[in-house]
Amino acid sequence: MRRLLLPVIAAALVLAGCTGGDDTPDGGEEPTATASPTFSADFADLEEEYDARLGVYAIDTGTGQVVEHRADERFAYASTIKALAVGALL
Repeated sequence: MRRLLLPVIAAALVLAGCTGGDDTPDGGEEPTATASPTFSADFADLEEEYDARLGVYAIDTGTGQVVEHRADERFAYASTIKALAVGALL
């Protein structure tokens, strides 16, 4: 009986980790995107000042407010772009 107990407990733990969870926050509401022109203008100013593209997506978990700038664009990850940048340099 003891030989069977450990595998049963291990299987129960694995199966418990496979259960689906609730994808929404405790409030049950999905965050709403609020386009704030002040943030967009600030981000555009930063892009112009540093001659770079800026991608921002932030959620205030307390209020559900979303701030986004170029959220639909894809950006290269810093760790993957390094090899390509060095390859182009050489």
